[in-house]
Amino acid sequence: MALAVLASISAVGSTARVSSPFPSGWIVVPITPRGGIENAELFRIRTDGTGLHRLTHTPMEESDPLFAPNGKRVVFTRSGRGIFTIGLDGSGLRQLTVYAHDQHPVYSPDGTRIAFLRDNRLYVMQSDGRRQRLLRRAPRLSFRPSWSPDGRRIVVGAGDNTDAVLYTLDARTGRILKRTLLMEGDLADGLNEALLAPDGRTVVFDAYRPPPPNCQGLQCEVYALYRRALARGISSTGVVCNDCFADAWSADGRVLLITRPAQLELRVVRDGRTKVVNLHAYQRWCCGVATLQPR
Repeated sequence: MALAVLASISAVGSTARVSSPFPSGWIVVPITPRGGIENAELFRIRTDGTGLHRLTHTPMEESDPLFAPNGKRVVFTRSGRGIFTIGLDGSGLRQLTVYAHDQHPVYSPDGTRIAFLRDNRLYVMQSDGRRQRLLRRAPRLSFRPSWSPDGRRIVVGAGDNTDAVLYTLDARTGRILKRTLLMEGDLADGLNEALLAPDGRTVVFDAYRPPPPNCQGLQCEVYALYRRALARGISSTGVVCNDCFADAWSADGRVLLITRPAQLELRVVRDGRTKVVNLHAYQRWCCGVATLQPR
């Protein structure tokens, strides 16, 4: 009996050690047929690379998808038409805004509000599109915002002269509560976007990295994804990967969804383990900003 119990405990421990850190579920991503001239449409695909299914069918470009916290709906931008939401099965399409330049919609952690940009100004609305409100004290912005875990603050990366900074804003007024320096100098000019981890303690952002030797022109514009801890007294910045862009965190903050030309990657932040979600088999060209279903 004792040996049987010991064997059972050993088997459970062995299973825990080999369990995958990668999340299951769905990814929603804008893609288009390879070599085609069509605008990108939204597709869903499982994190294991199976089950590709088209969600939208319009001649307009679709972008900026992001899952609701419950994982059942996706908010996105339709070029020239505004912000929409759709069910994960492609049903229940709803239009939330009608302004052509609305972009970067992001659900609050409780799913009741959506922050977004309209002509580089920060707005917040209810998740059904009602009560669209300008946060008048917020600076002009260009990149996708993130919410703090408690939903009381909005965090967004921005270029400030020669600095790349992270603004922490009051989610009611847009007032700047904190300005965190992410990077300064020539590399900061390449700031693309900053993405806050679900626990609010870490941010990742894209910016230039040192160019290769003897490069010329556009060959010198090379990027890296950087990781920065936001804990008080910690200011170190490390490289997550080169020539890659982070689109979403897993719900536990352990894994990043990363896009590269023609493929998606799930990458464990701590040790760099990578799982490729390859779209070559589907003859599709990937990828715009993608989103990972919360689990």
